Amino acid sequence: MLRRCVLLSVLVLAGCSGTGPTAPTTTATSAPPPAAPPTTSDPPVSTLPPTTTSPSDPPPTTPPPVSTPQPVSTPSTPQVIHAWGNSQTQGYGLADCAGGGTDPNRCVSPSAWPQIIANAKGWTADNQAVGGTTCANLTVGGNTESLWDLSIDADSVNIYAQFHNEQVQFGPLPYHVAYARNCIEAQTAWLAIPENGKVRAINAVQGGGSWVAGPNSSSAITTTAGANLTFTVTGKTVYLATARVYDSTTAIYTVNVDGNLLVDPDTGSTQFNQVQDTEGPALANFIRVPGTQNTTHTIVYTCIDPGGSGCLVFYAAGVGGSQIPSVYSLSPVPNASWNTQYNFDTATSTLYRNAWLALVSELQSDGLNIIPVDVLKSGYDPDTQSQDDGVHEDVAGHESIGDYAATLK
Repeated sequence: MLRRCVLLSVLVLAGCSGTGPTAPTTTATSAPPPAAPPTTSDPPVSTLPPTTTSPSDPPPTTPPPVSTPQPVSTPSTPQVIHAWGNSQTQGYGLADCAGGGTDPNRCVSPSAWPQIIANAKGWTADNQAVGGTTCANLTVGGNTESLWDLSIDADSVNIYAQFHNEQVQFGPLPYHVAYARNCIEAQTAWLAIPENGKVRAINAVQGGGSWVAGPNSSSAITTTAGANLTFTVTGKTVYLATARVYDSTTAIYTVNVDGNLLVDPDTGSTQFNQVQDTEGPALANFIRVPGTQNTTHTIVYTCIDPGGSGCLVFYAAGVGGSQIPSVYSLSPVPNASWNTQYNFDTATSTLYRNAWLALVSELQSDGLNIIPVDVLKSGYDPDTQSQDDGVHEDVAGHESIGDYAATLK
């Protein structure tokens, strides 16, 4: 399978196999491009036939361990819990889903599971979920605001719930599953790291050419070959969120950490490729360098060739120890057993579930406070607690997920 960790060209990093800049056995560039993807909105279940495609790389039989959340009492200080996701978090199709004008993808239901968590804990829910969206849409923003505009501090609490529409769009190809996981992991980590632990790209030290604001308040973009950004962060593990952009001419860049060039696991070289072979907004590409010393690190991103879209960067961070901000991470929500269309066959669903388990385990191991909301442990039964489409939870389904999540910390 595609490895998501990266190698320093002169170091061996913990958690990565090989010694030095060795090309992976599977690369994104070697896989054939997919057919045009279906719409990422939650589609009617009667339009397309079921998919029968099996993954070319079978899922691991033993998913990585995930810390088991413990029950927690209601805190005495009310706070806002922000929710980011798609229609399964928005409350799509429920009778009390209101707002959004004539667009049913932009209504918000007081019966949706984020509101149930907020009610149980005495918090205020700010549900920013929008129907039909993916992680790529959150590159820009949610319903009325953007997660990039939040100032994350010790008291911040967020919900992050994607994967369904990514499974619809990307399907079972391993490098496409990696697309989805990388984007979701980059945004989940963003919400779990306080402001003093990360550097927004627009605030990095610029050199070699001009940079301008990208599609959100954290990002920066350049169309100048040789332009660079320098980030200074502190921690045991280093993160850099770069981008994948759909464009006929792909941008090329390098990443240097403490004087050592990183190797792109997709290309097997020290030149990273900004390729995204499916249409849509830019995806975040999550670069993680584990096993470094708990000290100050210098990251230099250099745009080698801006291509047709420009070189785009989101943020850098250093993590280690325990981070205080909390993120409730929702597992993929299964369809009803009779609805296997749009890539919801058992094998593909297992791939996406294992991707979620892996990203939660990885971020937890880095010291981030990720609270896994495992739908399979919540009592939610999509055969009896979903709406007629077999995709969206009914009121009882939202209650099952929300009541379970409210017991976790």
